Amino acid sequence: KAIIQKNHIVCAFLVWNHLKRLAAITGKTVYQLKNEWLSIHLTQEIKSPFIKMKLV
Repeated sequence: KAIIQKNHIVCAFLVWNHLKRLAAITGKTVYQLKNEWLSIHLTQEIKSPFIKMKLV
């Protein structure tokens, strides 16, 4: 369990560093980048879901 937690923390740290670097390049905040990405992703999922739902 400790290894899983350590891997999760390292992954989160790498993502945060990447977002900080992109924010510096684009002149936006990390939160603006995150919200833009989530908005784009959500729009794509609504238009074409990755997991198809089946009504019973």
